[in-house]
Amino acid sequence: MMIRLHKYRVDNTYLGQERFTFDGKAIDIFWQWFLCGVLAYITLGLSVLWFMAFLIRYTVSKTRFGPLTFSLPVKFSDYAKIYVPFALVAIVAYLLFAILIFATASGPVFQAAGIDVGDLPVPKIDPIIAYVTFFLIGILTPTITAMMITHRIFSLFADKLETEGEIDLDAFVQNAQEVSKRGEGLADALDVGGGAGIEVGL
Repeated sequence: MMIRLHKYRVDNTYLGQERFTFDGKAIDIFWQWFLCGVLAYITLGLSVLWFMAFLIRYTVSKTRFGPLTFSLPVKFSDYAKIYVPFALVAIVAYLLFAILIFATASGPVFQAAGIDVGDLPVPKIDPIIAYVTFFLIGILTPTITAMMITHRIFSLFADKLETEGEIDLDAFVQNAQEVSKRGEGLADALDVGGGAGIEVGL
């Protein structure tokens, strides 16, 4: 499904009046996708990063723009350097979130049950502090995601994206100025739009 949707998107992407084309096939990535799914739980999701690197290399290599071909030699380690630190930060943030919920709600719950928590090792946090912390987590999460994933993904792709072939620059500039009524940007054509979500499918 993913490959077919990507093909539709690329084949309907224009720069000026020139159209991008994509000649990839789902069968080409089936076994890598299958292996990724089998190993996902065993590797704690690391196989997904390996598949992501394989998939972006494949889709970019199958994308054409006139005489131009593209390559994006990213590796598992490139994705791991981006997503693993983010995952660790997310785990710490959600643990903090869980502790705050427990510490805020445990007191009233125990009191309603008639349990004296005075001598119990139950953390006690002022509800106002908890609410402020919840608010800060909600505000900072999108910012941290953009800093740790989106920006670094764009930087990685910008550093590694390669093209091969020759194109008439004068005709290219003139053609690019003729705006098509449909189509998406170059980043979307190469499937490097910078989204943080992980999609694994055919």
